[in-house]
Amino acid sequence: RAGWQLALLNGRAVRASTEAEVHERVAAQNLPFAMTFLAPRFGSEQGADKDRADARDIVEMSKTGTRLLLMSVGILQSFNGLVKLDMSFPPLFKRIAETIQKLFMNFDYFNPECTVSAPYEKRWMFFVCVPYLMVIPLTCSFLVVVCLDFRQSRRDPRLRRVQRWLLRNAFGSALMTIILFFLQSHMDQLMSPFVCEDIDGVRVMKLAKDIPCRSSHRRYSMLTTAAYVGWTLQLAIFLGLIFCLCKGYRWQAENHARDSIPFCIAVLETSTSGMRGHVPAVRERVISNVVAVKSYNASICAPPATAKGAEAVADGAPVGAGRERQAQLCREDLQHCAQFHARPGRPEQEGSIFTYGWVLVVNTFTRPLLLQLSVVASTSFPALGAAMQSSIFTLNFMLILMVFPYETQMVNIQEALLTGCMAFLTAMSCFRNLLVKHQNANKFPSAIWACGLFIDILIVVVVVIIAGTLAYNLALLVRVVTESENSDSVLDRAHFRRTLDRERMQRAEAQGTEFVEEAEHREREAECEKSAWHRGLHRRLWGEASSYAAEVPEGATRLRRLLGALLAPYALGPSASGAGGAPAT
Repeated sequence: RAGWQLALLNGRAVRASTEAEVHERVAAQNLPFAMTFLAPRFGSEQGADKDRADARDIVEMSKTGTRLLLMSVGILQSFNGLVKLDMSFPPLFKRIAETIQKLFMNFDYFNPECTVSAPYEKRWMFFVCVPYLMVIPLTCSFLVVVCLDFRQSRRDPRLRRVQRWLLRNAFGSALMTIILFFLQSHMDQLMSPFVCEDIDGVRVMKLAKDIPCRSSHRRYSMLTTAAYVGWTLQLAIFLGLIFCLCKGYRWQAENHARDSIPFCIAVLETSTSGMRGHVPAVRERVISNVVAVKSYNASICAPPATAKGAEAVADGAPVGAGRERQAQLCREDLQHCAQFHARPGRPEQEGSIFTYGWVLVVNTFTRPLLLQLSVVASTSFPALGAAMQSSIFTLNFMLILMVFPYETQMVNIQEALLTGCMAFLTAMSCFRNLLVKHQNANKFPSAIWACGLFIDILIVVVVVIIAGTLAYNLALLVRVVTESENSDSVLDRAHFRRTLDRERMQRAEAQGTEFVEEAEHREREAECEKSAWHRGLHRRLWGEASSYAAEVPEGATRLRRLLGALLAPYALGPSASGAGGAPAT
């Protein structure tokens, strides 16, 4: 076909610029083979509607990719709590931790010469307000889209209601994304006024040595008051999300008039999708049965008549991109076939409210809060904070192995592996700090140095394992985005599969026909052999009877009558034997 280019042949990239080279590559392959082509987009001469139909073929990240992303973010944020401990770590760990702090906006990496001189409480107040300030542009975008959609649906109240709650749910999902990504740094800032250390018998803030940790001090009192307000707001948000979590879990299981998806349920879709206990069929049913029907507008969705005099689409006629619909059906069929032949695992619909809200309850609030409390408890004795964090990660590791909160087995295994590595890392750090702070450490310098070197090696190995796992997740996400099939590839793959099935059926039918023909041939040969044996037997009997009749003529008639009656069931009389005489009657 004109404009098409061969991209893959049996899963391997093909570099061919001419048609002759393509024929040469194809001729070197053995049947059957699969080919993937790069098809050009339809030009404007074929209609703007087809361009829009092809443009809607946008790659969406799968549930596994989203779960891997959020799980990796949670593990990376846990590094921040470990870095807050006043302990010595290998240089590789410090560099990785600094990079993670830059990614998650902890604001502890600015050099003094790159900042403006300002009181600590003002800078701290700005850092605390950053997550709330991010809501402002998001809200402005939401209002602009609402105004634009209102202009489109001003004559259709039913469409306006559907668009309203869809946009509201999208806004809530975006807010939940901000919470998942920036709650850890917000907790770090709110906890910093309570992290104090002793300097010459005076307790001062660890991040601001000029502010003593006394409630009578004006600057410290202002910081703690703002921190209490922030923690109260965090508690209120957490309780509200827990209420939404319980309501959403009941909504998908109980009897309700589901003509829309409530806002409190849509807010948590980012954190609950892909978890055990989440039922996507209920959401899909609302989208297909309610949204697709009420948001249909024939004046907008129907393709206009072309300038060449084509007839306009009549009312009730099928409209839309049928090719994409066919590709979607083929994609679902291929996925169902792959699931049918896959190794059976845990049922998708099982779970509880704990597994349903695992990301929100455990990864987003509980674990970061406990890590922050361990940092506060470690100001006078850092090894205590490391031991507390090791206990937290160990408990998290055991809970993952007990409940398996994710639907995808790979995500469960990876989070268990990473939390186990973090538990081992904090335990080794605690043991190393205890060795260094031992009262008799000066008496055994070589042994302590050897133990410290061994622990540093183990820490580096664990850090490499964590970094390798996260790099694998990143590569998997990139592959999901870059290697997704468009409609043409799915249709080609479905056609290839149907062709293979047809050829297998034809081969099986041909083999069955050959088997039946061979069986019939053998049956005919057996019948011929049986008939030949009967004819030979009859011939011998009639020959002996003729010899006896020649010797005894007076008994010949009676003998032939009796012998004919005996051989009558075999349908062969004396004429078949080749001897003379009349057949028996």
